[in-house]
Amino acid sequence: MLLVIAGPSSIGKEALITEFLNRHPEWRYMAVDEAAEAEFLPEEEKEEGMSIDVDMTEFYMSIACQCAQELRKERIHLVTACDHLSLSLQEFLREELGKEFLATHVGHEDELPPSERPFYHCTINSSVKTLKETLTILDRLVGRKRK
Repeated sequence: MLLVIAGPSSIGKEALITEFLNRHPEWRYMAVDEAAEAEFLPEEEKEEGMSIDVDMTEFYMSIACQCAQELRKERIHLVTACDHLSLSLQEFLREELGKEFLATHVGHEDELPPSERPFYHCTINSSVKTLKETLTILDRLVGRKRK
């Protein structure tokens, strides 16, 4: 199973994921946020100081998808996080993983356009939910999917 927690980094995803992993020993974390924002330096431009910012979210999410498929054989699940999960990326993950894919958005409700809300299994408004309440919601979400 792959659980993707989307939302701005200001919501404290690190603390949320750490506590989630403490509650679920059969889950592992794969960092996508940190790896996805890379700076690409073309070989010929290194001396001139030019760089290109590249969003590698789709690339790293496809790797996370492959890892989740492999880990499934060992009854291990994967959680990852990103700032935004595009609809095309959600569609790809749903095609690859089916019911083994869960998408949740954690953040202020006005950060997620209303048209995108139906595509998430769960949206959590972090301005009114505590860390403990958010964890309880995630516990229920992953528990319901495993049955």
